[in-house]
Amino acid sequence: RIFERLMFDWVLAPSTSRPELEELDDDRCIDHHESDMNSMVLLCDACEGKYNMSRLKPALTRVPSGDWYCPRCVSGRSWLTVDPRIGRRVQSGSFSGTVESCKFIFTEEGEPSILYCIKASYSGRIEYWGIK
Repeated sequence: RIFERLMFDWVLAPSTSRPELEELDDDRCIDHHESDMNSMVLLCDACEGKYNMSRLKPALTRVPSGDWYCPRCVSGRSWLTVDPRIGRRVQSGSFSGTVESCKFIFTEEGEPSILYCIKASYSGRIEYWGIK
């Protein structure tokens, strides 16, 4: 997910919101502000982006227990929404369809993987395909 965040922030961002080359610094908060240097910063458990607790909406006054996910990850802004396979026609044996969506999963062995939702072209039947 770190690659996804960097890809969104530094490559796919519209040119009007892309940071200057001199400002590209993964040690800074996602929405950098001068107050970040003296504030408590949270690290997202999904994308590892840094967020100033006092600048979140709503602001956090204490570190949450357990995993914490940033607003962008919670809203679903990830590679899974722009995966180039979405919309592509695929076929395996007698089944053919279109990639409708994908999601990040962990296999039974604990390995990360992507699961694709494929909708059949004619019947509308859904199949899920994984990548190994």
